[in-house]
Amino acid sequence: VDVVAAPCVLDGDSPGKTGTLVPLAGQTCVRSYFPLYLLAKAPLPGRVKQRLSPPLNPLDTTRVAQAMLDHSAAVVERGWPGIRILHAAPDLDSPSFEYFRVSDVWETGIQSQGDLGSRMHEALADGIEKHGAAVVLGTDIPSIDGAILRRAWQLMESGRQVVGPSQDGGFYLLGLNRIPETLFAGINWGSARVYSRLVANAERCGLQLEPLATLSDCDYYEDLRWSADTVPTFAGSLKRAGFDMRLLEPSVVYREAS
Repeated sequence: VDVVAAPCVLDGDSPGKTGTLVPLAGQTCVRSYFPLYLLAKAPLPGRVKQRLSPPLNPLDTTRVAQAMLDHSAAVVERGWPGIRILHAAPDLDSPSFEYFRVSDVWETGIQSQGDLGSRMHEALADGIEKHGAAVVLGTDIPSIDGAILRRAWQLMESGRQVVGPSQDGGFYLLGLNRIPETLFAGINWGSARVYSRLVANAERCGLQLEPLATLSDCDYYEDLRWSADTVPTFAGSLKRAGFDMRLLEPSVVYREAS
């Protein structure tokens, strides 16, 4: 069953009076604090950013994943005015998630089982049911900034659905106030047709997705080098994560972990 968001009115007898938001026409409210779910895997050697190896070794790729998580969290804190939820996999036990567990500006949750589509569907459905709208965001887009998140927020406040396309044919952000059961049906995750299939599915379900800026993700070594060169804040996150920036020099070859 689709969950549909609609305008809300305040259950009170004067403007600004504290009360309960109630939906018009018996529908679900889009509340001004609807959540963004930051989807993140625990940075474990051999489990994250595997397409960076070679030339990087598994320990190096773990540090890259940590930098991406830290950088993404900082961008969300600067740019997203609503609820912020770290949606972790496989659990919240990793030391990399300690900041989120104790933070007063983040909530935490654990991703469901299944493929990426199943996990995104679960997060979006949860947010829509509770708050009338929700956003999912990945951590592998170093070029994202607060302005893009604020644009997504503004569009969703007006009742629209948003998507952030990535240059490799995928998408980095999806914001909805309704989540059809078949939205992710037939998508071959990791292929160059993820975005086009998502848009086609959405159209069949009666959803019009408003595109945000197209950005480059960071899956391969050349992506990493480009991101570090063009996004100074991400380069800073790499350094703080203990990544050896000399590994981005042209002469780099694969090296064993030490």
